[in-house]
Amino acid sequence: MGSSERDRVLAIRTFICLLASVCSCAACGFEGSAPLAPDSARIERLSGICLLWGAVKYFHPYLAYSEIDWDSALAMTIPRVNSAVSAGEYASAADYMLGFLKDPVTRIIREAEPPVRHSERISQKAQPYITWTTDSTAIITLTDYGQFTNFFKYSDFQNIFAEARKARAVLFDIRAFAGREHSDEWLNYLLYRSLPGLICKNVPLSTSRHLMHSGYTPQIPEVGFYYSGFVTREAVVMQAAPGNIAQKQLVFLINEGTVSCTPLLGGLQSAGAATVVMEGDIKEETGIETYLMELPDGVAAQIRTTEIVNSDGSLGFKPDILVPYSPDTSLASNPAMQAALGAARNPVRGGRQTAVPPLKKSDKLYSETPYPPLEYRLLALFRFWNVINYFYPYKNLIDRPWSGVLGEFIPKFEAAADTLQYVLRVAEMVKNIQDTHGFIKCGTLAKYYGTHLPPLEVKFTEGQTIFTYVPDSIGKSRGIAPGDALISVDGEEIGKRRERIGLTMAASTPQALEWRVDQNVLRGPEKSFATLKIRKKDGTETEIKVKRLITSMGHQRKNAVFSVLPEGFGYFDLTRLTVSQMDAAFEKIKNTKGAIFDIRGYSNGTAWDLAPRLAKKKAVAARFHRPELNGPDTSVSSVVQFSQSVEPGKKLRYDGKIVVLINEETISQAEHTCLFLEAARDVTFIGSPTNGTNGDVTTLFLPGGIIVNFTGHDVRHGDGRQLERIGIQPEVRVYPTIRGTGEGRDEVLEKGIEFLKEHSGR
Repeated sequence: MGSSERDRVLAIRTFICLLASVCSCAACGFEGSAPLAPDSARIERLSGICLLWGAVKYFHPYLAYSEIDWDSALAMTIPRVNSAVSAGEYASAADYMLGFLKDPVTRIIREAEPPVRHSERISQKAQPYITWTTDSTAIITLTDYGQFTNFFKYSDFQNIFAEARKARAVLFDIRAFAGREHSDEWLNYLLYRSLPGLICKNVPLSTSRHLMHSGYTPQIPEVGFYYSGFVTREAVVMQAAPGNIAQKQLVFLINEGTVSCTPLLGGLQSAGAATVVMEGDIKEETGIETYLMELPDGVAAQIRTTEIVNSDGSLGFKPDILVPYSPDTSLASNPAMQAALGAARNPVRGGRQTAVPPLKKSDKLYSETPYPPLEYRLLALFRFWNVINYFYPYKNLIDRPWSGVLGEFIPKFEAAADTLQYVLRVAEMVKNIQDTHGFIKCGTLAKYYGTHLPPLEVKFTEGQTIFTYVPDSIGKSRGIAPGDALISVDGEEIGKRRERIGLTMAASTPQALEWRVDQNVLRGPEKSFATLKIRKKDGTETEIKVKRLITSMGHQRKNAVFSVLPEGFGYFDLTRLTVSQMDAAFEKIKNTKGAIFDIRGYSNGTAWDLAPRLAKKKAVAARFHRPELNGPDTSVSSVVQFSQSVEPGKKLRYDGKIVVLINEETISQAEHTCLFLEAARDVTFIGSPTNGTNGDVTTLFLPGGIIVNFTGHDVRHGDGRQLERIGIQPEVRVYPTIRGTGEGRDEVLEKGIEFLKEHSGR
């Protein structure tokens, strides 16, 4: 970090501290917010640690391949943060966590950092100039960076370097002067332009690499859309001057003020063309990029985001010889100069760390501890919060700012007294992303809902929970039927039961939430008896007991998978129709003037075969966006964009009028099928809005053995309109009624048939 950047940080912190003191000084007559209560301050500090931990986890290069236990670093830091009573103690706690990286670059910025000790020698003449030793070593002095502030020194460099070609070895003294504010950027440029005269082969300079995330790589490898990896910048190659035969032995004498020359020196080292001698301690690696993060209490953290990659496959820049700083400025006795002259006579090559590829490392599940200790409960919260913060493509659609969620849930996770309370807090947290793909796989949560069902189905209809499917074996013996209303389950009033279950379920839309609750409201332990209080259609009430024996319910519609309806229209049940049946299905309906595609449920991957049989011209069906991050600053993240199109196929095309039946059960791939259908043809959607979530899922692990899904892509209509949290909106709205359900009617299908009669020309 340069002095100007450090000054900016200190100024920001000074302003924050001043502002805090002003706002809290009510006695002085200033208006402002009250000072933070101790626990509020603690939660704010923990929130800051969460942000810092996440930025390092996903963007510090070391964590992609090293065996640093970053989870433990957080767990061991949390007690220190909780006990901090001052900004200094908080800064020390944060620095303790960063110390696990063993990276001096990544650290808390202190107000009074020790000054850099540079050479005290002051130039008495214009630079560059050359000095000769008795053994024909040319010493080129380039220490006054203030003399190199433009291109006009180039001719002087050319002349000096031409003279140095007569030398046996060339030593460049490029140690920065003390007290000078000029950088070595122009010096680096002039060296790059002039050194080709002293090398006999092309030299690729050192470059850098950083971590890039294209979406969130799933912890369980389910899909290949999302990935992480290193991006290595293309190296600049310094071209050797034509005719150079022998390689001069080059030595560079540097100190902490030599910053910009790192890629050049690293390239020469890797090529075996130079030895680098450093005077002073290595306090901070140069030639890399960092990110400055402001934390509570005016604390600032500097985070490494890149690392140097050399042409020989090694990582980082390090001198071959390190010599302690000495105030002795004599050419004859300065220890660093003597070491450099020794290297000119006998070249030295320091050890170099070989670059290693990034490792695919899944986060730990900690399944052996279903109820994690406090620190690991907060680890779960911090892990999930950061994943959503960086990778969730629909973060902008969440009803509340994601930044505000963290402080609310820290005390909730701390207060979770047992396994169930902890798991419910996780579920409540996931609910906040408002994504129906936010499913949680966890044995404790499954038991909370109940693992098994009786063979019955219910649906929230006209404000009541109505039975939609009752098998004859139960209906006839217990005297209940579709259209009857559910009043309570196991003694719990149905409204309260729905509300309780709904508090733990993520959903993109209101209809999606009701659908998810419908699927779980009858659940209970395996082989237990569901005690159901029911209001029958005639108003009488009854109570029945039905054994829970199945894990899921999904009875099929009575219609054939594909057919011609009695009214003369084609019918496809897209929740059951497969690609292998497609030819026969279209052959069946080819002479009809209209067809109904029923997609009230999940589809079978038929969109890509179905739509080309309807399309008359090429059109964009769906547009995809996903975040691609190259650093912790989400405001500058890029977006990967691509699209899927539909165009006429070579198989039999159907030209009849198309109606598509939809409802809240039309989710994800089924909604994607709708996108293909609307792009292929002017179809009419009939029914109720779809679920409102689309995009291939990805997964993350949380302590306690919890697996969480969420959507990884932002998927939109072909024309760019939003789909998530809206769903496909029907042109003709039809909702099932209690009366229709009781009469065994499919009112949505009836409306589809009615519409085709009016619009298909029959």
